[in-house]
Amino acid sequence: MADKTKTLKLSSIQIDSGVQPRAKGIDESTVEKYREDIENGDEFPPLVVYQEGKTFWLSEGFHRAEAFSRASVKEISCVVRPGGRREARLNACGSNSTHGLPRSNADKRRAVEMVLEDYPSWSNPRIAKHAAVSVEFVRKIRPVNDGEVRETSDGKKRPPIIRHVSDCPATVAGQSDTDDNVLSATVADRNMEITEEIAKNEPEPPLPDPECKTKNESLSETISLVSDSPPPAAKVILPPVVDAWGIPIQTHAVDAFATVPKFKQLVAAIQAAQKLFNEVTTSPGGEFLRLPSASSFRRGKRNGDDYADRYVHTGLEQALQHVKAAVPKHTVCPYQYAEAPHPDDCRTCLNLKWTPELSSSVPPVCIDRAKIAFGANDKEAA
Repeated sequence: MADKTKTLKLSSIQIDSGVQPRAKGIDESTVEKYREDIENGDEFPPLVVYQEGKTFWLSEGFHRAEAFSRASVKEISCVVRPGGRREARLNACGSNSTHGLPRSNADKRRAVEMVLEDYPSWSNPRIAKHAAVSVEFVRKIRPVNDGEVRETSDGKKRPPIIRHVSDCPATVAGQSDTDDNVLSATVADRNMEITEEIAKNEPEPPLPDPECKTKNESLSETISLVSDSPPPAAKVILPPVVDAWGIPIQTHAVDAFATVPKFKQLVAAIQAAQKLFNEVTTSPGGEFLRLPSASSFRRGKRNGDDYADRYVHTGLEQALQHVKAAVPKHTVCPYQYAEAPHPDDCRTCLNLKWTPELSSSVPPVCIDRAKIAFGANDKEAA
């Protein structure tokens, strides 16, 4: 059964925390942000579920599903794939590598451990592929056991290659107490045997296509001509001298606000990437980028023609939101001007004494006191 998109009742979807690869589970701030977007009419990509008989296992979109529930949305669009809980878990392990809430190292570790739990015989590269992490990351989590055989993506079974002494099986590593040279030689011999065995089973590489070589040479000449052209003059962006309240940047925040030009460059780069993504998606070769699992289609604002209909990469959109929300905005923390002492574990400024954009929950009286302290209050200026 191929993938298909259909509308399901949210109540009919099996939401299992054991399938969710987040180490700390649901992130409340992300859910609330999604809920507000949903209530504002924003569109979200379909959830991904795996159908096992009459049971639909949620695999991608745990934060979205919770946000839909809080927004009292009863029916949602889902990409339905064949499979059960095991297939849903495997897909979930690498599903947040390019979109949604960025993964922490703890999230990546949990993803690797989930794949290992269900597929203990898989090779490190195969696990890394499905968990969307590096092979080195898997190797640090998974030790080498003596006599172990691992299954590669092509179905072949091979012993793991030893790259570090710490990877050695206990029966071999024990030799290091008497002679490190013996250990090194043992590791080298074992790896040589494995490498030779792999080489026997590898197919011969295909011969190069002469026509392709000619096209590549032509392309290289074109690139050379382009690279010889002088680059356009770069626009210089200077750091701000006052913050969003009109307060001069204080000494403790100078280094932080010096990065504001880099933030603006990053925002511009993500926006340019989003524009290019739409151009590629709407091109004849972008058919697979138009699938719901790859992009989201947004309707343009007709009143004022702010932008046209376009395809949006949800991962880039999420990154843009995160970057904009992290730009240094205020050179002092408003809670330094509250009645109570400034807490050492202040969640607004992380005890840095400067903040990015503030939430609406900050008491206005604290903001007014901060402005007055530096002569930036609107009433005082008047």
